[in-house]
Amino acid sequence: MPLWLWVLGCAGFTYVLTQGVITRRIRRIYPPLLCCPMCAGVWAGAACGLLYKLEPSLPVVAQWIVHVGLVAFAVSLVACVATVVLLTVGSHLKPGRRDPAEPCSHVEAETETETDRGPAR
Repeated sequence: MPLWLWVLGCAGFTYVLTQGVITRRIRRIYPPLLCCPMCAGVWAGAACGLLYKLEPSLPVVAQWIVHVGLVAFAVSLVACVATVVLLTVGSHLKPGRRDPAEPCSHVEAETETETDRGPAR
């Protein structure tokens, strides 16, 4: 596996760890480390670097798991960057107007309505 994919996967792992909704509970363990992309990136980079050196000596199944994980994290990071770029390009839409073709617009509308109402009692 090429080194650039390892680096991209490690960056994606850091992004998911520090920003992802699915890792919110994990970040509560130690917020100063796990909410800071630079801090978490140092340790994620160390772990990925160690795996990169140990990979040839790992069993085939473990190599497969590492490769699949790194590709998944790399795709996550690329998808995030693509989303930001596409939203920036599409920012010509007027604020407050929702694109009817947007599949997530109802989720945003529900979230805004819940925030306007205040906390549930």
